[in-house]
Amino acid sequence: ILARGETYALVGESGCGKSMTALALMRLLPENGRVARGRVALSAEAPDAKPTELLALPESLMRRVRGGRIGIIFQEPATSLNPVMRVGDQIVEAIETHTVLRGEAARARAIDWLRRVGIPEPERRIDSYPFEMSGGQKQRVMIAMTLAAEPDYLIADEPTTALDVTIQKQVLDLLKDLQRERQLGLLLITHDLAVVADMAHRVALMYAGQIVEQAGRKELFDRPLHPYTLKLFQSLPDRQKRGQKLEVIEGVVPRPTDFPAGCRFADRCN
Repeated sequence: ILARGETYALVGESGCGKSMTALALMRLLPENGRVARGRVALSAEAPDAKPTELLALPESLMRRVRGGRIGIIFQEPATSLNPVMRVGDQIVEAIETHTVLRGEAARARAIDWLRRVGIPEPERRIDSYPFEMSGGQKQRVMIAMTLAAEPDYLIADEPTTALDVTIQKQVLDLLKDLQRERQLGLLLITHDLAVVADMAHRVALMYAGQIVEQAGRKELFDRPLHPYTLKLFQSLPDRQKRGQKLEVIEGVVPRPTDFPAGCRFADRCN
């Protein structure tokens, strides 16, 4: 359960299934993937109405949910923005698709969101193409385009992986401010435990497609229980470990076709 105003971090090394989980929630799985079981319930906008079962919605109604009720920021903005469309046109398209604003009113809203996410001279930069912007600016455009549609929930899939540390902090601070302002429910997908320590209220640790441990942020960092969690923390550099060898997790994440029975971490656990 992800509550409004909460940040729920989904953590794990590359290949564990974090991004695939996000795509499954949005019903954007590749052709060779499908949801075999389970459910995705989206809270109703009216207080007394029943939740919406997303896996049962026809595609025409699911399109209203994507971007409208649930927004998503992908890992690499350069591949998520249309290179032959001005960034303003892309933001306006999202606004006109998911809100009642049209024409000049939608453009004014787009300029306002570019200003709010920290794009300098938004009245001029709204007519820029993606290639005319830096990586950090393109990520901010992605955030503006997603939030301009006024979603209730936001999936941020490694939103700062491609950015340098200075821009990374700016983007994360921006997400925190916008979350407080709009009471966004934020699903933060990352492999960076420092980001988790700064952002998350609750944390789920994923390994080979399974949630192996789930806890509040403080509880997880103070008292990790699963062997995989313990090894991850032991592998982190720390001032107190100066001069010591860091823990190494031998082996690799098994492929989905080779998942073992029982605990999937068993063959890497000492």
